[in-house]
Amino acid sequence: MNKSILELKVLRQKGRYLVIKYGSWRGLCDPDYPRLLKLLESGKPLRRSATRVFKHSPNLLVEVSLASGLRVVIKDFGWRNFLHFWASPFVKSKALRSLEIATYLLKNGLLTPRPLGAFEQRNEGLIEKAYFITESLGETDNVREFLQLCPEEGEERRRILTILAEYVRQMHNCGLLHRDLTLANFLIKDEQIYLTDLTRARVKTRLPVFQKIEDIAKMELAPADRSFLFNLYWGKQKGRRFWYKLLCLRVALYQADRRLKKLRRRVRRFL
Repeated sequence: MNKSILELKVLRQKGRYLVIKYGSWRGLCDPDYPRLLKLLESGKPLRRSATRVFKHSPNLLVEVSLASGLRVVIKDFGWRNFLHFWASPFVKSKALRSLEIATYLLKNGLLTPRPLGAFEQRNEGLIEKAYFITESLGETDNVREFLQLCPEEGEERRRILTILAEYVRQMHNCGLLHRDLTLANFLIKDEQIYLTDLTRARVKTRLPVFQKIEDIAKMELAPADRSFLFNLYWGKQKGRRFWYKLLCLRVALYQADRRLKKLRRRVRRFL
C-alpha cells in the first residue's frame, strides 16, 4: 500500500498517551507529537536519517533531528535469536514495555529521557518492527565514562556515586528491578542521572534483597566505589556486612562469566 495515502488514526486515549494506528503500525504516542510515527516512516532508512548512531546491533540506536527541530533518540529493536521472534505473538513488544517502564520511573520521581512514543508493526501476530522513541538529552556522558576520567578520591566522584546510590535505592523501593543495571545505562545531564535501556526491567509487588543485590552487582563498580555506594544504598538497615559480602561474591561470578565468554569467542574465531 502506498504510504502517501495512509491515514494516521487516533483510536483512543490511554493515560497521557494517544493510541494510534498508521497502516500496519500501532502504538502509543505523546499527544504533543501525534504525527511522530508518520514523520519517521518516510521511507528513508534510520541510519541515513541519523545525526548520530550509538549502536548498530542487535538493536539499532540512533539520534534523529526532525523537521520541527526536535531531536529524538530511536531504538529500533532487533532479534537476538529466532525463538524470541516466534514467541512474539504472545508477548508485548519491547518498545511498549520500555514506554511503560519509563512512565513508571517518571511517576515515581526518577529521571529517564522523556518517552514520546512506542510503536510496533505486526504480521499475523509476529512482531516485524518495533520503535521506542524518547526526547534526546543532547551531549551526555554515561557514569562509566565519567568514573574512568574522574580522580579516584575526588569530590566529584563521591558526588556522582551518592546520586547513583540514591537513584538505585529509590528505584528498588518502588518495586522496579532493572535487570541490566550497567554503569553505561546511566546518563549524566546537568548534574542529574537518567536511566536508560529499560527493555528488561520489571515492576514487582515484592522485591527480595537477593534480587536487589543481583541488580547492583551488574554495575561492576571498583571495590572502593562499590563499598562507598553500598553503604549509602543500605543506610541503617541491619545485615549490611552479610549482604555486602554476597554482593562482592556475585560481582566476582559476573567477572568470571565474562572472561569465560571472551575465551569462548576467541576459540570460535580460531576454529
